[in-house]
Amino acid sequence: MTMTLMIEYAVRMLMAMGTAEPGAIFNIRAIAQLYGIPEKYLRKIVPLLTKQGILLSKKGNRGGIALARPADSISLLDIIMAVDGDIFLNRCTFSETFCHRTPWCAVHSVWVEAQEHLKSFLAKKSIRHLAAQTAYNKLHHTA
Repeated sequence: MTMTLMIEYAVRMLMAMGTAEPGAIFNIRAIAQLYGIPEKYLRKIVPLLTKQGILLSKKGNRGGIALARPADSISLLDIIMAVDGDIFLNRCTFSETFCHRTPWCAVHSVWVEAQEHLKSFLAKKSIRHLAAQTAYNKLHHTA
């Protein structure tokens, strides 16, 4: 399983927003330029995140985007699912009818357990925590 560029860009955008004051409004073009994200991708990502209640989007001269809820309540799993849908490690975890061996196959149960652990792990990683950790790492990075 590989994370898509859309997920990478969504995470990067939300991390940029993650340490701001609640209600802070951001300009999509400014985020794109400042964080090296193609603006065309952000314009595709914003509606997906808005639809899932992660972002608020306001049009007009004073428009922009804002977090719809606190950054510590937005997880990596939330972002992945908003952008790409649910996580499946194997086709047999997507649909039990995919493979006739599913009821007795030992590896199927391994995929299911690994998928559950991955989702649980990603659900515990909030945008606020990641944004703060990134800022700390950047400040203390020695090249």
